[in-house]
Amino acid sequence: MMGNYKTTFRFFTIMQHEQEAEYLGRMHRDGWKFAGVDFPGFYHFVRSVPEDVVYQLDYNQDGLAHKSEYIQMFADCGWEYLMDFFGYSYFRKPRALMQGDEEIFCDDESRLEMMKRVRKGRILPMVIVFFFCIVPQFLLHAIGFGGGSPVQRGWSVTLLVCFFIYVFIFLLFSIKYYQYERNIRKDKKGILLKYIGLFSFILILSAIVIGVFVVSNRDRGRASKYTLQEHESGFSIGAEYLNGAVTQRQELHKGDIINGSLVLTEGNLQIEIGCENEAPVFTEYVEKMGSFNYEIEKDGNYVITCTGENAEGSFYFEIQ
Repeated sequence: MMGNYKTTFRFFTIMQHEQEAEYLGRMHRDGWKFAGVDFPGFYHFVRSVPEDVVYQLDYNQDGLAHKSEYIQMFADCGWEYLMDFFGYSYFRKPRALMQGDEEIFCDDESRLEMMKRVRKGRILPMVIVFFFCIVPQFLLHAIGFGGGSPVQRGWSVTLLVCFFIYVFIFLLFSIKYYQYERNIRKDKKGILLKYIGLFSFILILSAIVIGVFVVSNRDRGRASKYTLQEHESGFSIGAEYLNGAVTQRQELHKGDIINGSLVLTEGNLQIEIGCENEAPVFTEYVEKMGSFNYEIEKDGNYVITCTGENAEGSFYFEIQ
């Protein structure tokens, strides 16, 4: 807060327009008149005379397409247009100029109509992103197609968090929509069954996602079980279960060639080669079977590191 100006941070979901309007009205009664809002939720106010002012938010993309007529319609009823933010239009009116409990939405029918506009303009695009991006990407990462590196695991967790943020928003919207629809529809039993089906679907999908995440992560803390055998020209690793890093140090000379023959039957494996205490100069991510040849560019003490995650198989390294 600086003198006659004040900025606060508040987060309101797309269904909490009523709570947002109440917050702006409360600030005005405390002597802070709403001046604007910026993403992601910074509300700006200017000092004013405390006054009982009613704020209202409307979501109407068709109205904004004909903005002058839209604003004039509210102005004719005494509502002052303030701004647009994320599809919502902000209006206010001193309570002293109102006749009773005057609102932009005078009944549940008009409130439901606005919720339909929100559903079309905001929820439907989120549903498309949810089912065609968030859910598929989460499943691909969780079951291993995205790899098992810490970065990929981090993406799995991030996508899981995004999934439940979306679920939370859908649930809030559905509950609000149900409340308005229940009050104006005669077939209350049919409406209840429809929403029970919707909530059941959301719960089942959430249970599936949680189950996939738990199963994909349940063995990550399991102790490794493997054998390391050194040979005259290299070494080999037989992994019954490798969950961590196995390192082998070799004194190598310029021109030496490391041949790798790798058979991976389960899990993920990454091979790194580099001078001791230096960044790796070679990295290979193994999927099932593979081989590689790497020529040493300078003399030194080298470290060959095999990092596995739920890895099973045999890995042979020959130095020529």
